[in-house]
Amino acid sequence: MMRSFSAKLTVVLCILVSFEIGALLVCLPWHRTWEENNVWFLLTEWLGWPWLRQWIVSGWARGFVTGLGLINILIGVREIVSFSRTVRSIGGDSALPDH
Repeated sequence: MMRSFSAKLTVVLCILVSFEIGALLVCLPWHRTWEENNVWFLLTEWLGWPWLRQWIVSGWARGFVTGLGLINILIGVREIVSFSRTVRSIGGDSALPDH
């Protein structure tokens, strides 16, 4: 019983993290702080790669990061759809039928 609860909690937390990271990666590149980020500026100056800062603020990089966010959201949706199967595989109860 406790093993099943722990498996369910693990899957629910995985789903929540997938959606949270996905939403952050979808929205963050299009927020104004993406271009005004001093960490990007300091990192590119320290590395001596000024082209990297221009690439990071380009539409291509923003689209790439947004795509990664969408992939994370799709992973969360897939985990919701296959919730019971994932819980069984984590809990070690592979003999139980699907409900």
